[in-house]
Amino acid sequence: MVFDRYTPLSRTEEIARRTLTPLTFRIGQKALASRGEAFSEHQIDLAKESFVVYVPAGAPAKDGYGLLVFIAPWSEATRPRMWGRRWTGTG
Repeated sequence: MVFDRYTPLSRTEEIARRTLTPLTFRIGQKALASRGEAFSEHQIDLAKESFVVYVPAGAPAKDGYGLLVFIAPWSEATRPRMWGRRWTGTG
């Protein structure tokens, strides 16, 4: 599956804001600004990426789904063997 829209939560600045301490984030902003730079909008080009998506069959869960992301250390998108046969990885 190839996605064509970014979520605002995937912006580089937003990821830095949520993963760094407030002080480290601010220091990073100031360091970039002192060089006339800013955080890049996104770190990846969605058009060049592909994803394997699995959504369970049946009606959607009443309270929505959880999200589990697995990033394989190899080039092809496959599921870990221990996840069992039920997970098809198609979508």
